[in-house]
Amino acid sequence: MKNKKLLYISILLILAVSLVSGLVDARTISEIGKAAVKIEGVKIDSFSGEETIFSVGSGTIISKDGLILTNAHVAKPHAPGLMLEDPTLLTFPSPDRLLICINEDERAAPRKAYYAEVVAYDGVLDVALLKITHNIDGSKVNNEDLNLPHVDLGNSSLLSLGEEIFIFGYPPLGGETITFTSGRISGFTKTEKLGNGAWIKTEAKVSPGNSGGLAANETGKLVGIPTQVVGNDIATISRLRPVDLVKEIIDYYKQGKDYKTPYLVYGSGQERLLFKGWYNMDEERVTGYGNTNVIYGIFGCEGFTRGQDIFKVWKIDENIVSYSNFIWKGEDVIQVGLENGGEELPPGDYEVSLFTLNNERAGWNLISQEKVLVGEQEIYSKEPFSETNELKEKQSKIRVQGRVIDVYSKNEIVNATVIFFKKEVTPERFKREEISARDILIKVQTANDGSFKTPAVFDKDSSYIVAVMAKGYEVNAGYIEPGKNNNIEIPLTRGH
Repeated sequence: MKNKKLLYISILLILAVSLVSGLVDARTISEIGKAAVKIEGVKIDSFSGEETIFSVGSGTIISKDGLILTNAHVAKPHAPGLMLEDPTLLTFPSPDRLLICINEDERAAPRKAYYAEVVAYDGVLDVALLKITHNIDGSKVNNEDLNLPHVDLGNSSLLSLGEEIFIFGYPPLGGETITFTSGRISGFTKTEKLGNGAWIKTEAKVSPGNSGGLAANETGKLVGIPTQVVGNDIATISRLRPVDLVKEIIDYYKQGKDYKTPYLVYGSGQERLLFKGWYNMDEERVTGYGNTNVIYGIFGCEGFTRGQDIFKVWKIDENIVSYSNFIWKGEDVIQVGLENGGEELPPGDYEVSLFTLNNERAGWNLISQEKVLVGEQEIYSKEPFSETNELKEKQSKIRVQGRVIDVYSKNEIVNATVIFFKKEVTPERFKREEISARDILIKVQTANDGSFKTPAVFDKDSSYIVAVMAKGYEVNAGYIEPGKNNNIEIPLTRGH
């Protein structure tokens, strides 16, 4: 009997040791941290070749041969789908190179060791997969010889409330060295596109710079990617992208397949929104609003694909105040409005911009932009909108498209701003700088290939002033006649 008791005790001790050995301790935490890398976004001056670090994020090495997981907003900020979360990313420059800094000593800044390239991404998930390609000296890497420290992928669908989560990253707030925080899982969040479990909520502290970093479970496996912080001055909660949603991206790359997000419906590029007017709550057409808590416009739809996203951005006096997306479900007419929770909207110049996603390469395309004044006397439309007027307007308006390039290298210029002024703005007024934001007809930005396209807002028989500007370049302004040439190439000269 005594021997049996000893046997039972031995079995219990073995079980206890095996359970404890699978959990994270201080030594394990230090080892996991070696798989967390710092990612620096580098811009290269096309004239001087000088490299400048302009962004910082984090990432996780997931294979010894140099595959790294991070956020798309760290490595590919113009990835289709990212705009659904943050439209300001459209104005954020894409890095020319991604510098990977390796954690070799937790008491020192990570070593600048490699360059990496984006090999797959999903903007809706805000995830990018990188592969190390070159050493810091520019020589090509033999990935089979790397043997980097890395973490295995866990199973995020098995996580439960109250489980411990360990966060590793490089927020500037924590200085140059790696920063470790921990906390418990607070819950899970659903979204329309991703369904249940779109986010893991945690009390663990995540700061800017942690984006794309490493979130491990109690057994040291990667279960999430720190991505967002939501809240206010009183309380915040961190969001992690569950790793199970990312595994398909990795599998596609390993199988040599091109990954394309399944969460977006791409259009044809022929989409049009025909503005029918602004309306008040009595469904009367107006051209301006007095004191009101709701404004809305009516648009006719042409050329859309069922299920396609339409993204809207509202501005007041050039400041973004609201953005969201909705899905086109086959309507001939859509209503686009803005309200203020029952309170009066503040007075000012209101502008709504509407975008669609044409294809993965071109990204988001501006298809309509309308303005209205709020806070003065309500102005009723003198002429009711009719199908005859709609047909006349449709036939008389055209769009302008083109490309912005470097005058010497002929390379495309990404994120250049192209401003078209109203036809009432004369060259003399422009030269005297007697213009304001109210004189702008439409403003667009160039895509990753330097191209731009406007909605059909130009009169065929009129002339317009266009001004183009980009960081590091001199402003170029000129006169165009869309009726004679609506496909233009605009060269810019480097500033001195």
